[in-house]
Amino acid sequence: MPLPPFANVCDYVTRIPSRNKPLSADSENPLAHLRRGINDCEKLVAFVDSLMERVRTYRTSRENFSRLCEFAAVGAIEAFERFFKELASSCIDFVYEYVSDDRLDVFSIKGAAAAVHLEAGSVGRGLCESSTWLNNKENAKRFKRILADPNTDGNFSLFTNDGSVSDRQDIVSVLWQLRHSIVHNFGVINKSDAVKLRKLCKRQVDGDCPGGYSKVRFLVHKTLYSRSRTGYFHQSSFATFRTSLNSHGL
Repeated sequence: MPLPPFANVCDYVTRIPSRNKPLSADSENPLAHLRRGINDCEKLVAFVDSLMERVRTYRTSRENFSRLCEFAAVGAIEAFERFFKELASSCIDFVYEYVSDDRLDVFSIKGAAAAVHLEAGSVGRGLCESSTWLNNKENAKRFKRILADPNTDGNFSLFTNDGSVSDRQDIVSVLWQLRHSIVHNFGVINKSDAVKLRKLCKRQVDGDCPGGYSKVRFLVHKTLYSRSRTGYFHQSSFATFRTSLNSHGL
């Protein structure tokens, strides 16, 4: 079959963004939105897996199944990044009306980026959507400042120091690194990525080889539910913050 004219390809590509659909009702709740995103990735892989088991014709394509797992893995990890972004946005939209300190200076946004995000719909979305959320240290710093008591640096810890939670922080770091390998290296863990993953995983990781991503979506799901505090902390934090506001006469 002959390839379509290049002009037609360009026209098709530029039309892709206009063919989007409205977000589901789950998008109004960060945790529900995260669950929806991860479940969609899991169901896609489960459907194809069951189809390959039932239809003999597809069994020879099992070796290509890992590529689908890569797509599902990066989708689940991106849903996890979006969760941090949406959660921080909801926190900002709650607190910014009550305080006038410099807590929002934790975000560095330039004029051009600010102009693009004016239509985001809220202060929180405008700030959070202009930033990436793929660094644990930066994420923790942002949440600490957003949820600080008025005129203080804050003491909220996204990753608390209670022993086991530090391991969960490492798990999230592994997810960010695996995303990097999938997105930028087409799933190959190069030698420099292998060094980073060896330190995070505390086990041997060989470089210059494809990663095993078939279980990543389950790792993300496990991280979500084992870190239920991350999913629900904003509720208790809002209550604590409101008490703090009252104590300051606000």
